[in-house]
Amino acid sequence: MSPLSALSTAEKSSSSSSYFRPGVNHATLGFNDRLNKMAQQANFHKRGQAQTMENILMDAFSAFKNYDEKEFSTMSGRSQIVKPNVVSFTAVINAWARTPEQNAAQRAETLLNRMEDYYSQTNDAEIRPNKFSYNAVLTAWARNKDRRTSAENSLRLLKQMWKLFHMHGNVRKDIKPDARSYNTVINAVARSGFPNCADRAYKLLVEMEELYHAGHDELIPNASTFGAIINAYANSGQEESSDQAAKLLQQMNSLYHLGHDDLKPNTFVYNSCINAFAKNGQNQKEAEKTSEEIMAKRINNICAAEQILQSMESQFEKTGDEYVKPDVISYSTVINAYANSGDGMAGSKADVLLEKMVQRYVGGDFKVKPNAVTYTSVIKAWSSVGGTQSTKRMEALLQQMVMLYRAGDQSLKPTSVSFDLVIEGFKDSGDKNGVKRVENTRLAMHR
Repeated sequence: MSPLSALSTAEKSSSSSSYFRPGVNHATLGFNDRLNKMAQQANFHKRGQAQTMENILMDAFSAFKNYDEKEFSTMSGRSQIVKPNVVSFTAVINAWARTPEQNAAQRAETLLNRMEDYYSQTNDAEIRPNKFSYNAVLTAWARNKDRRTSAENSLRLLKQMWKLFHMHGNVRKDIKPDARSYNTVINAVARSGFPNCADRAYKLLVEMEELYHAGHDELIPNASTFGAIINAYANSGQEESSDQAAKLLQQMNSLYHLGHDDLKPNTFVYNSCINAFAKNGQNQKEAEKTSEEIMAKRINNICAAEQILQSMESQFEKTGDEYVKPDVISYSTVINAYANSGDGMAGSKADVLLEKMVQRYVGGDFKVKPNAVTYTSVIKAWSSVGGTQSTKRMEALLQQMVMLYRAGDQSLKPTSVSFDLVIEGFKDSGDKNGVKRVENTRLAMHR
């Protein structure tokens, strides 16, 4: 399950017991139940729900503050007057975290600040923000489209949680960051695009592990945490990114075999690691790409990517475990690695994997159905080989895509890259007729 998703069922269950204190009246419980149901209906495709909930909350909050304290302290007041509390505010914050509005994260944090302000003024423990309130705001920031802003604010809020915990630990034990806090921040940092963002995310993982070994039992990472960092290394372009990804995968496997079930590597994690090996070395300078050292590194990376894929296949065949089953991304990533390898057998190797995918798809495995990315990667692999026979194979693959697309398979619509690769192949071999055929096919596609 993605760490960027809304509160998990388990977390909501555990939070409910900590929220509902003996002094909360039936009117407030009913009010909170209404807000929580509305929050569950909020999603990225439904605008306005969070604003509606906030209006309801603030109307109730204003009404409560207008009540005379003496009136609220009576038995009838305690049972009939809605007093919004931490549950009420957190429900609305969760709604903002789930909605598509551009300023959703800012609105979520504004509500959190109102809670903090009111608590500091009144010392009212029933409205004091806890880790669930902060985690909801972290989720809102993690979903912000501006990835750098997302990371910066997530890091800031994590520091704020620790600061409040250390300053007021006796009173505010429930604000201590947990695994969800760190997982959300690590994901935000890993995809932020900051220089060395993978290393920064990894440092948070190390911090999390050190705290766990120091006695903070709730701070144990899960597969999604590791997967996010491995994926960040894959996209970083760093020289040793594949080595770092492999170390993290090995660490996951070790911890899983020691009994940490949440750290079992899954298809996403394996695919991210394959991607790290497939991309490693692509950002070298052109002059360096022809050196024997770089070519040897590339071949080693291809072998490592193949071994990971074969490991996935083997595990699935032995156990039937869908959790590690290779999918279209697994195979397409290895094919793309062939395309970037400079190996004279790249085209043939790509064809072998494509045929395997087709056979498995025909056999009922819909997760490995080749798509336009797959076919274009195979075309690219043949393009890297060069020569007349390679170009003919490229055209045949393109025509196969066109035929299947025209038959109704939208996932196989050729891209501009698909056409350009084949056209360049014919140009390189001096085949003007081939160039014309492909250009005519492209024009026919848009009629």
